[in-house]
Amino acid sequence: MTPIPRRRGWIIAAAIFAVAVIGSAGLAIANPYDNTSNEAACAVWDKPGTQEYERCLDNLNAQSVGEMIPGSQPGTPTISATSIGDDYNPPLYFCRDSGKSHLASTKPPKDCKDPLVCRWSKTDRKYHCENSKEISTSPPGNICKTNPHFACAGEVAITTTTVFDDQRQPPTASSRPTDAVASAPGTPDPTGQALPDQTDTPEPSSSTTARATPTATSSPSPTIAADDPVGQALAQAQKQSLRIWLESDLVNVWKAGPAQLKVAAERLKLYANQSGVVGVKFAYDLGLRGFNSTDEIARFVREASQVLRATLPAGRQIAVDVVIPELGCGAHQACVAAMRKAHPLTTLAAVERFVLSGGIDAVNISPGLFSKEYEPFKIQPATAISNVWLRIRLLSWKTKMPGLFIGSREIGLAHADETRSNKGDADEVARERDAANKLVNERVDVPLARGVDHVVLWTWKQSFSGQTWRLTDSGGGSNAVWDALRTRQNLLRLSVAYNPREPETNVADDVQRIAEVASAIFIFVP
Repeated sequence: MTPIPRRRGWIIAAAIFAVAVIGSAGLAIANPYDNTSNEAACAVWDKPGTQEYERCLDNLNAQSVGEMIPGSQPGTPTISATSIGDDYNPPLYFCRDSGKSHLASTKPPKDCKDPLVCRWSKTDRKYHCENSKEISTSPPGNICKTNPHFACAGEVAITTTTVFDDQRQPPTASSRPTDAVASAPGTPDPTGQALPDQTDTPEPSSSTTARATPTATSSPSPTIAADDPVGQALAQAQKQSLRIWLESDLVNVWKAGPAQLKVAAERLKLYANQSGVVGVKFAYDLGLRGFNSTDEIARFVREASQVLRATLPAGRQIAVDVVIPELGCGAHQACVAAMRKAHPLTTLAAVERFVLSGGIDAVNISPGLFSKEYEPFKIQPATAISNVWLRIRLLSWKTKMPGLFIGSREIGLAHADETRSNKGDADEVARERDAANKLVNERVDVPLARGVDHVVLWTWKQSFSGQTWRLTDSGGGSNAVWDALRTRQNLLRLSVAYNPREPETNVADDVQRIAEVASAIFIFVP
């Protein structure tokens, strides 16, 4: 391996440190090395001169960096503006002198004529900034207008009412309560839900997966009927040594009242008691439908997670699927504004409110549902997806909520025909193979390279809006996309959504086929 030149190695090291410091406050307004650190940081992740590298620079150099709230490299400690307690939110310092870095620092700047100090207020959970004369001042770049963790000049720290307990330290993976889920009257089959699409692909009913193996197992429950499709899928998944997630949507039963929510939890518990079950996903694309306010969403997450943790077996995790349309915009501020206006309940600030609350253990982000909405801004689907994962990495959720699993719920590999295979000549077959590899690279390889823990593929087979969507060809036959997945070395980080009530052939054969490309399965529980 060619050694890194000493000067370049120094620059890269400086870049990683700079990115770590940026993560403390969510700022990258000016660069201490005349943009060298941004370039070096992007060079760590992407090859200079490539589109990905240029896109990385666009995001880091965006003027309205409050949209980004950058984070740190994996393993680098950062200051979380969503943490609780003074120990987790030390003062942040800025120097506004011309020609000097405007990056945030946890140490007072030296030889600075125009310093700012920003102190964390536990009453409204924001940083409030003052100049050297102790006069309230907006942070550099007025990022307080877009970054919910900073207050603008004159903004009084007023105690806010939240649905979560703000006086506790964010739980770690080991400190989070774990209990079992339960049984409930069947929640509506996802095929009956109206979902937005990417191009014309229906938004799926699939979930998130985590890499962790279950920490507790129990003997099979004798109450699962032999002809229960879910029970059959569980048995076959165990036989294939797949990690198992159960997925359902508890929004409607939650709205029906606590009694119905408890019944649903007990039904999930029946299956979660089986060995190999990692956890339960309880909401699809949270915030896109079924809610009227962010307060209502937060209340749902709090109450549903409390019931699930009190019901599920110890060690089972809980997860949700989310969408954050604005992240696909990258540095295009007009696009960001349009996405926030069109989807006010799924803005970054709204989603972070419950993702970083400690109410969930895993989150799957659906990045490909808004392709048509990006078109007016000339943002291609592949670019939007790359933007999402770049921004998620910069947000550094895992340093803010230790133990959180972050996944991608990918709908773009499924098709709505009986067959995807091209029966034409060799050239046509080759073109189809190349197109499939390009698609899998965009939807699987890129997210994993960007730091995503796992990719959940929707769907093995599902009826939706008069069409049947599937990953393979009818009957579980291979096609170019399936073959491309089989050649990947990402099996430990892939999972497939499966509805055992819609088999391609039979449950045993379906699950065995899924195990060819995945190490985990999401089994739909009605």
